[in-house]
Order: sequence, then C-alpha cells, then structure tokens
Amino acid sequence: MEREDLISLIAAVAIVVVVALVVKPALSDGPVHFLAPEGEAAATTVPTTAIPRTTAVPTPEPLPAWDGRAKTVGFVDPASYGITPTGEGAKMSVPPSGNTTSRAMVVYAVVRGSGSGTTDIISIPYPYWELAYDAEAYNTEFSRLNIQVMDATDPNRIVRIASKKDSDFIMGKDFDPAIRKEAWKMKFYEGGRDYWFVINTRSIKSYTLQVLVPERYVTGA
Repeated sequence: MEREDLISLIAAVAIVVVVALVVKPALSDGPVHFLAPEGEAAATTVPTTAIPRTTAVPTPEPLPAWDGRAKTVGFVDPASYGITPTGEGAKMSVPPSGNTTSRAMVVYAVVRGSGSGTTDIISIPYPYWELAYDAEAYNTEFSRLNIQVMDATDPNRIVRIASKKDSDFIMGKDFDPAIRKEAWKMKFYEGGRDYWFVINTRSIKSYTLQVLVPERYVTGA
C-alpha cells in the first residue's frame, strides 16, 4: 500500500470516530462521553444536596402572673384515687402573711396535719418548684413520714417519693436546723402540670408541707 493511501485510510477512520462520538450525540442532545486517559481515574459526578428551608420557631406564651398569695388546696376522699384511707385526715391551712418577696423562693401552698391524708389537686403552672417538708415525731423508734407526689394527668405516674423514719427525727446536740431544712426538700424541674399528694404517717405528732416557687413569678417582684 502506498504512503498516500495509508494516510487517507487513517484520516477516514478519524472522521468516522469523530462523527460517532461527537457530532451524532450533539445532534441528538445526548451526553458526550470521553474516555479517560489510561492510568487516570474517571471523573465522578458529586450529587448536590438541597438546603432545607428554615421553619420559624413559635414564641412561647408568657407564664401566668401570680399575686403572691398562697393557694388554698383542699382535701378529697382518698377513694376517688383508689386509695384506702388510714388514720386521721390532715388539715390544710394558709401560711401566715408576711414579706416573702425578699426571698428567692415564696410559699405557693401549704399542707399542715398530723395523720395520713390525700390532698386535692393543685395546679403548678411554673417550670420549676420545690416541696419543703418537716415533721415532729412522738418517738425516734417507730415514727415514719412518707410523701408521694402524684401526676394528676397520669394516675400510673409517681413523680417523686420522700420517706423519713426513726433516726431521721433525732435532734441531738449536733442537730443543725439549716442542714435538715435543705435535706428535707425535693426539687422539681418540671411544671405546667397538676399534682396531688398522698401522705402516710406513723407516730407523727405534726407535719408541714410547703410548695415553693421562685420569687420572680410573683407579680411586681
């Protein structure tokens, strides 16, 4: 084969390849594929991820204002909660009036009694509250105070239990009222709920329960 014929043959093959790989796909709107050079990795297409749209967070409703006066919470028949009553029913009272706005926590409700009892439902709309309790026993051998904080919206949920007995009531020479006051307290980091208390006693002369809320919830504080 002559040299001119060989050159013509190579040119014809090149034209066929260009038409097959470039011109024809371009006319048909199809993708153009090129072979990667030997020894080089083929280019990969990285998918793009759509950025989600942000959703506006609703503004929480403000807490209801409170006038600073302690709530009066009555007592109910324990049978309404499926409880068998035992002992003398406790009595509810309002704490004496005074300047409570100067303290960090203020009294929201009070329970005073000597025997076992079940309180009425108390609504606590604030996100944090405390239950402080104290008791005087007849003796330090058979005495017992048990407090169950119940969730009024879920009868199967016991929120918290406090129990003191026997030696917990000893007041010796090293007795420190401040330490006991802090130890006999439960803190609740939940609110906006309704609660009720179940109180069981044995050889208890008297007890006091105080529901405390932060002072800043008092109107004008």
